[in-house]
Amino acid sequence: MGSPMATFGEVPATYPPGFVFDMGVWISEDKQIIPIRFLHFEQRRIVIDVAGPSSAITAMYEQLRHFLSGLQAPDGSPIVGEPERVLDHTTISAQFPFAIEAMFAPPLRKLLARVIRANASSKELALVSTMVKEKHPGVQ
Repeated sequence: MGSPMATFGEVPATYPPGFVFDMGVWISEDKQIIPIRFLHFEQRRIVIDVAGPSSAITAMYEQLRHFLSGLQAPDGSPIVGEPERVLDHTTISAQFPFAIEAMFAPPLRKLLARVIRANASSKELALVSTMVKEKHPGVQ
């Protein structure tokens, strides 16, 4: 038992806070090994994080629902009900054959170095870039 990470929003303060399972594997129907980063159970959410395709998450969730289908809460309701919504978060990492600094004009690099109080030509100064694309609710 432990408090899950706030992956898709704040985790409600409950007791117990949730169940946290970190590090595992899933064997897909086509016999591929899919690493599971974590499986978190919160009061109102189940969060599955894998190093693989989202389709693996769907298969895992369906198997989990099947496994838990015979269990009931004290009031007789199912342990896992029907989902209200499904959220997806994808992270893609890449290594390029050129230094990331090549993507920034020298004046911008100097400005960034000045902001963090570093020497712009220093070998220790490394830029790490993140691009974020989000779909906002109500946008088609």
